[in-house]
Amino acid sequence: MKFICLLLLLATGGEYLYFNNQLDSNRRKLIVLSKENSQLKNRVKEIKKYNSLSIKFSEPLYSYGEAKSNSLLYLSPLETSPILCKMNTSAKIKLLCTAEVLDEIWYEVLLDSPKNINSRGWMKKDFIIINEVTTTSINFR
Repeated sequence: MKFICLLLLLATGGEYLYFNNQLDSNRRKLIVLSKENSQLKNRVKEIKKYNSLSIKFSEPLYSYGEAKSNSLLYLSPLETSPILCKMNTSAKIKLLCTAEVLDEIWYEVLLDSPKNINSRGWMKKDFIIINEVTTTSINFR
């Protein structure tokens, strides 16, 4: 009888320790998730700060260019939009469209990439070198 009570007491103590560890782990996860949630809320507030946004689209003067190294490719022509990729080296690009947003010039570009994943997006004018002399095309898809 004493053996069964001792075994039952040990099992109860083990369960207590196990569930206490689970509770602590979930508390830590909840704290991390609440911090991430507040950061995302702040980011959404930044994105929503544009009450009226006007974008002036036009055809680019040149069809091809070169993206500088360490340039960023954005999903939309806003610095608060998600970054699709960061290019570590310079790359040839095709200029598809020009947009003026918040007094900045952006180009919609197509990267010369064998993959069709994240190869089209928006770049600031500062990250693009346009060779005005050459009018030769690049073999794009």
